[in-house]
Amino acid sequence: MSTEIRDESSTYGPHFLDDLGGGRVNLLARRICHEVTATMSRAEFLAAVETECGVRVVPSDAIVIDRAELPEVEQIGTHHYRVGTESFDPQGNANRYREWAREFLALAEYLAAPPPVPPVSDEDVETLAGLVRAEVLDRQRDSGEFSDWPTIARRLLATGKVTVKTP
Repeated sequence: MSTEIRDESSTYGPHFLDDLGGGRVNLLARRICHEVTATMSRAEFLAAVETECGVRVVPSDAIVIDRAELPEVEQIGTHHYRVGTESFDPQGNANRYREWAREFLALAEYLAAPPPVPPVSDEDVETLAGLVRAEVLDRQRDSGEFSDWPTIARRLLATGKVTVKTP
């Protein structure tokens, strides 16, 4: 992969940043009649970006909350605070509240995710396939339109909305 970087200070360039693999990157700068390259570890490059640009590089799957998005805290008593629509009488220190925030965020992520799909057994697939086959054959009389009964049954069971109780 290569990313082009436009040079705003002159008409030179373009410049490129290349991922060389193995945790190494290459920065290529073009000038009138020559090219200059710098090869370094990805960690060194990202550390330089953090230092020079005043940013924090985080993993792509990180959850980042901008401080500007935090609700305002209002002190409404000696040791009583309102945060958003809730009020609190603090029972812990800042670290304990950060731990609670992580726990609530984990719950929010869990609730936002699709529900887990129950495992589907081959026995359930065959039982449901038989039921579907009988129903469809009664209505479609050998049209051949629904010939892959196990696949149809597996898809129905995988929705989690269909269960099979075998006698």
